Amino acid sequence: KLAQTDIFLLSGHTKIGYALYFYAYSSWSGRAIYMEELYVMPEFRGTGVGKALMSKVLGLAAGCHQLNFTVLNWNKPSVDFYLSQSCFDITATMGYHCLRCEGEALKSPNSTE
Repeated sequence: KLAQTDIFLLSGHTKIGYALYFYAYSSWSGRAIYMEELYVMPEFRGTGVGKALMSKVLGLAAGCHQLNFTVLNWNKPSVDFYLSQSCFDITATMGYHCLRCEGEALKSPNSTE
């Protein structure tokens, strides 16, 4: 099942944070989860909401071999948070670049030649 799924944390009737993820498959290691986004409202950061969301995503990882996600290079607080959650940065060690095709490139694979 490759469905996109949301997890929300509420304070009363207000959504204060969410995680957006989907199941994927790695040709290197098998079943995986890709976390598209983990967001916590600024006024709730540092209160355990991010840890609770991360814990819920990790709890869904039964049978998976990895959780993958990206973080903007300027977002040091987020990088520090993920490192504190036993995640590690594969940018330098694995040599990956994050690439994208969009717009016209999706319609014709040779449109940029």
